[in-house]
Amino acid sequence: MSNDDNELIANEKVHYVGRVSLWTQTYWFLAGLVMIVVFAFWMPMVLGNRMAFMDKIGIGVGLLIWIAAYFRYLSIKIVLTNKRVIVKSGILVRRTNELNIHKTESLQVEQSIVGQMFNYGSVIVSGTGGDHALIHGISNPQKLRRAFIEAQNPD
Repeated sequence: MSNDDNELIANEKVHYVGRVSLWTQTYWFLAGLVMIVVFAFWMPMVLGNRMAFMDKIGIGVGLLIWIAAYFRYLSIKIVLTNKRVIVKSGILVRRTNELNIHKTESLQVEQSIVGQMFNYGSVIVSGTGGDHALIHGISNPQKLRRAFIEAQNPD
C-alpha cells in the first residue's frame, strides 16, 4: 500500500486493503483476445494481404481493451482502517471518498451466484447523513465485512 501509508493520521492502522477482482474483467480480457485472434490469424487467412492495415488496427484495439481492463483493476481500491473507510478510484483523475468508521451506519455486501463462486461482489458503505460509497466487483467482500465489524468494535 505504498502511498496510502503516507495518508494515515496519528494512531491509524490499516485493517484491510481491497481491489476489484480480476474475475470482473474477464469479459474485457476475452473481448481483447477475440479481437487479437480474429485480426492476427483469421482475417489474414480469409482476406490475404489485401487489407493488411486492418490486421494492425484490430490487434491494436484488442491490446487497448486489455490495457483498459488492467487499468480498471488498478484504479479502484478500498482501504479500511481503525478510523476510516477510504474508497479511491481513478488514475488520471483521482476520486477519494472517506467515511469515519464510527459514523458509518452499515456495510452491505451483494454477491451474485457467479460472484460467490469466484469470491467477488459489490460493497455499499453507508454513513450517517446520506454519505455512501459504492464499489462493484470488489475481491473477497466477506473479508472486508469481517474487518469492518472488527474495526467498529475493537474490544
